[in-house]
Amino acid sequence: MYNYIKYFYPFILIIMLLAFSQIAEAQQCANCSATTSNTQVAGTLASPRAVSNTNSGWNSNFPSNNGIARFFGVGFYRWVAGGGTGGGTVRIGGLILEEGVTLILDRSNNSTFEAFDIIGGCIIVKNNAVLDFRYFTALESVDICVEAGGKVIFDSRRGGDGLRDDFTFEDVVINLQGPTATLEFGDADLKILAEDGLAINGWTGENICSNDTPPIGGVSGNISWSNGTVNICDLLNGRVLPVEWIYLNSDFNDKERLSKIKWATAKEWENSHFEIERSVDGINDFKKVGEVQGMGWKDSVTEYSFLDKNLPLTGGNIFYRLKQVDFNGKYSYSKVVSLKVPGIQSTKGVWRAYPNPTQGEQLKVNLLDKSLYDNEPITFRIIHPSFISKTITVETENALNDYLVQIFPSIPSGVFVLEMAWGQKIEHIKVMK
Repeated sequence: MYNYIKYFYPFILIIMLLAFSQIAEAQQCANCSATTSNTQVAGTLASPRAVSNTNSGWNSNFPSNNGIARFFGVGFYRWVAGGGTGGGTVRIGGLILEEGVTLILDRSNNSTFEAFDIIGGCIIVKNNAVLDFRYFTALESVDICVEAGGKVIFDSRRGGDGLRDDFTFEDVVINLQGPTATLEFGDADLKILAEDGLAINGWTGENICSNDTPPIGGVSGNISWSNGTVNICDLLNGRVLPVEWIYLNSDFNDKERLSKIKWATAKEWENSHFEIERSVDGINDFKKVGEVQGMGWKDSVTEYSFLDKNLPLTGGNIFYRLKQVDFNGKYSYSKVVSLKVPGIQSTKGVWRAYPNPTQGEQLKVNLLDKSLYDNEPITFRIIHPSFISKTITVETENALNDYLVQIFPSIPSGVFVLEMAWGQKIEHIKVMK
């Protein structure tokens, strides 16, 4: 039997890898919520449906500065900026293109003002959808996700002043969800405004510049460019993320009161490590809570996990992201995932510490109310006016008492608090030594 398995193992492995690649190919972008949708019927390639900068055609108000506009219905739309105060630039937070939508972003005149400013939001281009940037556009703090079968085009029609060719990127991440999610660059000048201005995740190609010499039109994996593309070497050789993400998710274990963050990469290049960052009740205060070493260089799937055991006692909406750091110190961020953590219930009288006060006798604890303890792991620490002990997690009451035997002699005299947490409960016991 072993010989049969050994013989067929390579074929089984190939089948598993093919199945996994199909799963990865079907991966979809994370949720990006629209604030308003365009309800007009789509047009044709020859006559795309005109999108107005007024309330006409929207199911609620015209998208505001932070608004995310959604388009649905198979066919073509053309959204034209131009005219008005400030050059008629349209500022929005993002876009969602449902399956089969083609949206052209353009402007009506050859102006020195950009057609669109897209700032602080997200863009999703779904299967068989196309987002076509036709005119000078500025993108800042935007996550762009292109699902399998989707396409984003950065193109322009050259004007006398050349400004219509500019596309600027500042703190922008483009996620290509598989080899059929594509980027196309036409006659465009790609301006990356900071060292971390643009990163691309999911590029399936290879380095396309020899000695930083720009190629003349071509294709590398799921990214293509024309003869008129400017800075394509800088874009692909310096802005592609060192890892290709497959997934990132988080789960909450209520019995052990911990969250598990899991992620996987399809390949890694010069990947030093991942820093796990957490923010509570918002995404404006991320702090590092852990670190996991990367694989360095690897062309196959790698799965990772991290346990966050020190969740805030008050609970709340917990947000996580990964800071991927390569060997030269450059870094980029993953998408953000979230989970809801319940607050801790404060109890009294579930546990007893004895003898209390103690005259030097060994301190112990025992369970008084068994209805409020379901054999969960116990996390405890000593809080003294002069010091706070490290947090220790044990599985049983006996294990807790074994630790107390070890640490009790080092506790200074006076009043201290024994803090015990289990499940979604916490109890503080005041002890005098």
